[in-house]
Amino acid sequence: MKIPLELRGLLEDPESIKVLTTTDKDGVPHTVFKASLTALDDDFLAYVELFESSRSQKNMLQNLWLKKPVAMAVCKGRLAYQITGEPYRLVIEGPLRDKFFQQVWKLIPEVNPCGG
Repeated sequence: MKIPLELRGLLEDPESIKVLTTTDKDGVPHTVFKASLTALDDDFLAYVELFESSRSQKNMLQNLWLKKPVAMAVCKGRLAYQITGEPYRLVIEGPLRDKFFQQVWKLIPEVNPCGG
């Protein structure tokens, strides 16, 4: 399903609230706020994971390998979306990674992100 233009606008808005929920190996949900959540193109969402040892990173990798769904929510004011789907890939090098990391380093110069 294509990402609606209204949702793309929310994802591009720095004032909107963006939330990611993954599950661990036992199915326990873990929810975090992810300001970096964005539309990669008309079909895919992406975000930057700041810490390799984070619970979100571990869960996302497991969800990717096991093809388990994740959920995301984006809202601002009275406009809200919930998105569910399976992780597609982890980007650890190349132009897409560099683009995301440059954005992160502008906001948090001392961080060393682990993937997008």
